Amino acid sequence: MQEVKIMLFPKGVLVYNNLSTAFTQIDQFIEKLQSKQFSGYCCISFWEYEGFLFFDTGRIVHALEKRGMQNRSGLGVVKSILSKGREKDGEIHVHDLPVAKIEAILAVRNAVPRYKRLSTDLTSLDKMLSLINRKQLSGFIEILLDHDTGIASLFFSAGDVTDILFAPSNSMTIGEPRTLDELDRLCKSSGAVFNVYQSDDAGNAIQQELPEQNEVPKDVQKMFEAILIALEKTIDQNLKKTSFQSLLKKTLSHYADSYGFLDPFIGDFKYSRKGMSYTGNANYGEFVDGLCRLIAGIVDSASTIIPRETLLPQLSRALEPVSIIYPQLVEQSGLESRLPELFKDDSFIGELKSEEGRLKNRKVLNLQGIGISDIGAESILKEFYRTISAVKEHYVDPQQNIIRYSQLKNSLEYQKFQTATAFLQQFDPAALGSRDLQLSFWINLYNFLTIDAIIKYHIPTSVREEKDFFTKTTYRLGEYLFSLDDIEHGILRNNQYRPSASSRQLSDADPRQKFRISPPDIRVHCCLCRAAKSGPSLALYKPKHLDRQLDDAVRRYLHTNGMRIARKQGEIWLSRSFYWYRKDFERNSHSLLNFISKALQGNEFGTYIQEQHKSLSLRFMDYDWSLNGK
Repeated sequence: MQEVKIMLFPKGVLVYNNLSTAFTQIDQFIEKLQSKQFSGYCCISFWEYEGFLFFDTGRIVHALEKRGMQNRSGLGVVKSILSKGREKDGEIHVHDLPVAKIEAILAVRNAVPRYKRLSTDLTSLDKMLSLINRKQLSGFIEILLDHDTGIASLFFSAGDVTDILFAPSNSMTIGEPRTLDELDRLCKSSGAVFNVYQSDDAGNAIQQELPEQNEVPKDVQKMFEAILIALEKTIDQNLKKTSFQSLLKKTLSHYADSYGFLDPFIGDFKYSRKGMSYTGNANYGEFVDGLCRLIAGIVDSASTIIPRETLLPQLSRALEPVSIIYPQLVEQSGLESRLPELFKDDSFIGELKSEEGRLKNRKVLNLQGIGISDIGAESILKEFYRTISAVKEHYVDPQQNIIRYSQLKNSLEYQKFQTATAFLQQFDPAALGSRDLQLSFWINLYNFLTIDAIIKYHIPTSVREEKDFFTKTTYRLGEYLFSLDDIEHGILRNNQYRPSASSRQLSDADPRQKFRISPPDIRVHCCLCRAAKSGPSLALYKPKHLDRQLDDAVRRYLHTNGMRIARKQGEIWLSRSFYWYRKDFERNSHSLLNFISKALQGNEFGTYIQEQHKSLSLRFMDYDWSLNGK
């Protein structure tokens, strides 16, 4: 029997409730809704029967009929629903919805399954959403919560979550709104099964990326083979009295009872310097879990001989090529959460804190008194741009990537800059109209807030000297507070995770969500200075020529301290910041090499990368956090 797709509908505003079909002329009632240009849906219900008529400004645009476990949909079932509505003992419910909600329902009404029965034993809601966001997909996820907790529908468009509905297990049709955090907690606490439905042809990306649970794809096996090879090479370089192979044999025996395919006497799994082979019948989830436990066990054993502070950074660097070659599989298999010490780059500055901790440690740097003023948003913005232009002109050497902080500190230009930033307390970011105006403003605000913090914190040599620099450094804009992290990860990166973080920068209920740049522009990674020698040089970005300026920023960064090419070795060395944010570049099937090749198109470096890209390896330079000036 074909499985029934369950998609909840939003409750909206209940206009009519429990009208009896015995006393309601259904044909006249529908005509009345049409004459009032009604938008929403009319539900006609009987025992084991529900019929839905969907209206868009008076027109019936869709219909759905449910008889027991059988569904029919489309305008062809309207006649059948109206016929049923003429019978007695039924009820009529009418729900008013905005036109946009009706259009959203229509957009996914014919969504086709792209992955079925994906349980939380294998994946998580967060991983599914990360994949959907990266692929910019549209559709919905049917979420069947375990233990009769209920069901949920999560709708997404172009990669972004648009709506979340939840209903208890005794209701299969109309849902109440929930936040993403609430749904995530439900999935984690009760367990769930995800069925992903895609509303356009591009959706086959999900099916291509998510393996069936009862098989272990060859590319997954090759990824784990690459991990083991990197581990063996790194560990053996540090060991003298034993070897990786001896640690492997000991660890295999330890996990043989829990994961039968790892039992060396059965021989389903084998690894030697020549490579890895697997001939067992473990399902995908069991295989990934077993290999992750094996790898963690080997690392733990090696750490009893080699200090962890010596071993872990080496292993993390050795596994960087795996993250670049198999980005989707690393994410799909959850390696960053299963093996965080190996797959998360801890060199990024700052400590991970809860939202409460971030709020407590804020330091707002523009709270100078400004008295009573009726200066408008346009004037505030003009003065901000005028003062930062003066600072850049007199105290920044972009060619050398140097900012003269000590000279700026006691200057008239800095005094005027502080006054201008104080007036930002009266500036509502909603006044930023166009996308280019928003993007240029937030980039400039980030860079000059960083400069302001260097001076006010009296930082002599590196931002590493100031604990939680990016987390706490904040400006007030109108009624909102924005830290450097809020601006970068919450606004400019469209509320993505900061490196090594376990949650998005802004919560679902955060009112600052409305200022997100969506979709984000990955070129901003070559514009944010971070007050470090390894960062891009400072530039002033203006909305009128922003697209050209962003292209120039990428080329300038790659030609200076963001990239070097080792032709003899066939290696491209990039700033480590590209590794931190590699997932941003991998969205929409892009890659770091594609991005760089396109940015350098037309010069010798771009030509070289285009011609040699299949044989080139990506490597990442250490990030120099030394202050970019004095």
